[in-house]
Formats: sequence, C-alpha cells, structure tokens
Amino acid sequence: MNSKLLSILAIVAISIGLYGLLQSDEPETSSQAEASAPPPEVTYKVITLKVPLNRGDSITRSKLIIETWPESKANQMGIDSDMTLPEAGGSPLLAREGLVAGDILYPDKIVSPESPDYLDYVTRADRIPFPIKVSPTAVVGGAVRAGTLVDIMALASTDQNLANETTVRSFRGVSLSPVLIGVKVLKVDQQQKEATRSEPASTDTTLILELTRKQVATMTIAKRIAQLEVHKSFGNTPEQDMSANAGDVLEDYRAIKEFRADSAVIK
Repeated sequence: MNSKLLSILAIVAISIGLYGLLQSDEPETSSQAEASAPPPEVTYKVITLKVPLNRGDSITRSKLIIETWPESKANQMGIDSDMTLPEAGGSPLLAREGLVAGDILYPDKIVSPESPDYLDYVTRADRIPFPIKVSPTAVVGGAVRAGTLVDIMALASTDQNLANETTVRSFRGVSLSPVLIGVKVLKVDQQQKEATRSEPASTDTTLILELTRKQVATMTIAKRIAQLEVHKSFGNTPEQDMSANAGDVLEDYRAIKEFRADSAVIK
C-alpha cells in the first residue's frame, strides 16, 4: 500500500515539474518569435502626374496619381513624409513650371493662393489685378469665389459723397447703376477680426478683380464717390434693368432734373 502511495506521489510530482518546465518555455518561445518577426514596412504617399502640365495649368485631382512608396525609395527622391495638396479655399492650384507625366508633384512646383506670386499666374497679360474691400452685406447673388464673374454697382448721390457716409441724408439725386459688368474675380481674401468691447467679431473680405487699365481708372474714382456693391453676374442683363433711382422706390417722388422755358425734364 505504501509503495502504491509513493508511486502516485512520485507521478504527481513529476507531472507538476513537467508542467512548470513547459510554462517557463512558452514566454521564451513567444519572445523569440516576436524578435524574429520583421518590423512593419514604412511607406509614404507620393503624388505623381497622370498627364503633362504646362506652366500656369490648373492642377486637379483627375490629373494626379497617389502612389504608395516604401521609405527607402521615397527617401532617395527627397520625400520623408506623406505628400498632400495645399488648401486652396476654392481657388485653383497652378503648375509653377512645365511638367511631364510621371513627374513627382513636389510642393515647390505648385502655385497656391497663398503663394506671393499667385496673381502673376492667374492674371492675363493685358489685365491688372485690382483689390476692392467689401462688407459681407455688399455681396449679392450667392457665394463669390475665384473665377466668378461679378457686376460692380455704385450707389451714388449728387448731393453728398456716399463713399464717406453710410447714411443718406436726402434721397434727391440718389441712384444705383452698374460701374463694371462681368468682370472676373481672381482671388478672395478673408481675414477674421476678433470681437472687441465695442464691436462684435467680423470678417474683412477683399476681392481681387481682373481689370483693364480703363476699368482701373473708373474703379479708382468710383471707390471715392460712391458706396460699391458686388453682384454676381447672371448673363447679358440689360443695363437699364440694373439701374434705379429714388423715383423707382418712392411712387410720389419726382426729381426735377432740368427746367426749360416750356417744360421740365423729370425722373
């Protein structure tokens, strides 16, 4: 009986020992497997051209290919992070120089709205970029973006300079008429102004227009004698349909423009 009990105890002891050995081997085997596993490959996104581009051509996603390159290959081409396109805010991105299909689109090959020379690329040779500062309420007809055609309207008075005053003292001689029709917006600049104790937060908006020299002269005068509004163009609207005076608003008002011996010309 004692011999049987001793045999059982011996078997149990051996089993416990073997279990302990197996348990101690498992972490070592696992750590060895982890040490032998290769690290994950580092890759970068690289932007290349699907089609050739000339200087000044617009860059759109349909003209690009996004490839995944291993780190070693990317580093050889001077790339050490994922490539992305700069934010354009609705304005077109342009090619700074001629490129062929397959070229890498490096950041210095892109002209964005934030580039100092952006207007040099988007302005035609016979045109001049002209800035006009407008309030959000002075833009009529929907959102205005780069490439939008707009009409510049002038609210003027023969009795006062509305460019320097926000209140119309007398409706005599007040009129609204187009100054320029169908001019192109090259760029929209917006700057946020923080709220102060006396004024709420606001946004300053400046439109860069593409004008001829004659149009620049006209706008220079208009800015100094009238309140200007920007209306989104909607095709060939007759000029008379874009003009109005106080008589169009006040039914009983008739502004005497000129006296003659036998008549009076009114509007």
